[in-house]
This record gives sequence, C-alpha cells and structure tokens, in this order.
Amino acid sequence: GAFAQVSCIVTEGDEPLAISWSFHGSDITSDLGIITTPIGSRGSMLIISSVGHRHRGNYTCKASNIAGTRSQAATLKVNGKFQVNIQGGTGSVFYSYVLVKYFILSQIFFIIHNFLVPPELIPLTFGKDVVDEGNFAQLSCIAMAGDEPLSVSWTFHGQGISSDLGIITTPIGTRGSMLIISSVGHRHSGNYTCTAKNAGGIQSETAVLRVNGINVFKLRTQEGVLMTIYSYKYL
Repeated sequence: GAFAQVSCIVTEGDEPLAISWSFHGSDITSDLGIITTPIGSRGSMLIISSVGHRHRGNYTCKASNIAGTRSQAATLKVNGKFQVNIQGGTGSVFYSYVLVKYFILSQIFFIIHNFLVPPELIPLTFGKDVVDEGNFAQLSCIAMAGDEPLSVSWTFHGQGISSDLGIITTPIGTRGSMLIISSVGHRHSGNYTCTAKNAGGIQSETAVLRVNGINVFKLRTQEGVLMTIYSYKYL
C-alpha cells in the first residue's frame, strides 16, 4: 500500500538517448499499475502509487544511444499486511513474512488507528560524489510513509529556491517532489534540503552537490592540427 519510486538518470552520454524499463526482463504492462514518465531528455522515473505483492522483483532501466547500451537494475522487496477487525474498526497491520500473536497485532493496530504517522523520507542523493560542470543533476524527495495530506518543499543553503538559479521543482504525485538542474554550474554547489510535513510531524533530508569546473585549452601541434583539451577542477 505504500508509495515507491525509482529514477533512472543518464549523467553522461551523447543525445539522443532512448530510455526504457523492464520488470523481470519483460516490458511493463499497464495492468500492473506502474507509471513511467520522462525526466527531461536524459532520464525516466518509475512510480508505483500503491505497492502490492505482485510488484516485488527486479526492475531494470536501459539507456541506449548511437555509441552503445547500458543497464542498471534495482530490486523491490515488499512487506505484506494483515487485515484485522478490532472493536468494530478495520485496519492494516504490516508484517515481514513473520507470524505474530494476535494480541500484538491488536496493540499495533491501536497505535496506527489513533495516531497520525509523520513523514518518512528516502535519503537524498545526486548519485555521484562530484558532478561535472554542464552535466544534468536531479534529486527525488519521496515520503515512503506518513499520513496525507503532505506538503513537500525545497531549500538551497536554507533559503527558498529562486527562479533565476535555473532549477526546476515539480511534484511527484501527492507524496514527493523532484528537483532538476539541466546544466550544472558553480553557482549550484551546496546543500539542498527537502522537507516533508503533515499533521503528524516533519522530516528533512539534505544532499550536497559538488561541482567540477571545466578548463578548456586549445593547442596546435607541429603538424598544424588544432586540439581541444578539457580538464576538470573541483570548484
């Protein structure tokens, strides 16, 4: 019943790029309740709004261009859940394939039924320790747990993100948000924080973007050939 999401981002490679998903080696069909959506021209996101037992397994993203193909896989493990009736009410209790006594289920249900669940965020990551200047960068902020409605917001060095930074934020359903930088520059170096809030509480996660600068040198050989040399320096 929880929300699940995985992003497939091509940080390097010439365009045009073709990006596709498979589940256990087969194309993803519409009856699985899985949505895939592009992230600009260099990525794709797979979203499962309500995870079920049928969704557990291996998901593979494949990116191709004229130079070749590369794949990356991720495994989704799913907890099941019991349905129980206590004092006239019905609720869900999660378990990890381990049977427990009914009185324990009753206590867990009572807690879930009477208290709001605060947000629980997936750790933020840019996927690389250092991103080269001019490359694409992306963060996904997803509340895997927590009662709705949820509000999700971003800050950069503790301040709201202004439009002149060239940074785009867009919702991911009702439980997340994505931050996209199409062309990373020195001004984008620093701390990015996502905050999720509901009536039960608040949680934040922070990721640091480190940017390599590009130095360009043009040299002419003795044969008269003009060469362009690129070197990277951490900014």
